[in-house]
Amino acid sequence: MRLNDKTLARNYLKHMKQLVQEYELIKAKKHSRYIFVTEFYKANNITRQNFIKYYNRFKLSSMDSSLVPAKRGRKFGTLKSIPFIQNKIVELREKGFGRYEIHDFLLPKYGKYTPSATTIYNILVKKGLNKLDPRVIQINKRRIIKEKAGEMGHMDCHRLAKGILEGKSDEYFLLTLTDDFTRLVFSIVIPNLQALTVMLSTQKLLAVFNRCYGIDFESILTDNGSEFGRKDIKEKTKENHPFERLLLEYNIKHKYTKPYRPQ
Repeated sequence: MRLNDKTLARNYLKHMKQLVQEYELIKAKKHSRYIFVTEFYKANNITRQNFIKYYNRFKLSSMDSSLVPAKRGRKFGTLKSIPFIQNKIVELREKGFGRYEIHDFLLPKYGKYTPSATTIYNILVKKGLNKLDPRVIQINKRRIIKEKAGEMGHMDCHRLAKGILEGKSDEYFLLTLTDDFTRLVFSIVIPNLQALTVMLSTQKLLAVFNRCYGIDFESILTDNGSEFGRKDIKEKTKENHPFERLLLEYNIKHKYTKPYRPQ
């Protein structure tokens, strides 16, 4: 209930004081109508938890204002963030960073004072930077540039529509490995996204790159899907994951994409 109007506030306070008087009469077994407080709650359409909360506040402070719900939160339109952090957010945004990237960038430095992704977005809206010019994004877009074949590969899975394979009605997936330097791509069709299936198919793809072009990968970049393993998996647990185990055996470093960065 919003008590912006003084008349409403007075009427609400009067009603609450009357409820307090009735409640105390019931407790003293002097009420002419109610014997139990449950009857009192039901008749006035109130919950025990809410009423007792305000009743205890009133008994502790003896102030009528304690019976009225207090305003919570800051005033709409105000942002409670340190000014120099807001300036840093604007600086990063002008470089093409998104709100989640800005949050990840600020968190190690500012710790608990780092605004949430939602607060960062609200700051950008206030500054008129929630939508950047596409040309700015293109200029500041981070590119992964490698100097030799096999320095890093990209792996991803793509779901194929049913019926796309002739004579096959089941669902299939496309597992792809790309060399970042040469842009060579090899793909293989797999029946599911189980970690063991992906591991065996990856072994075949690595063999193709080595046999046909003499490319041995130093690192492979994947998303955080269960078929590839997650970044937060402990080192001991990685040995039990088929895909992670394969990369360990081939001495290939596993890199992961950042959250909210599907590209």
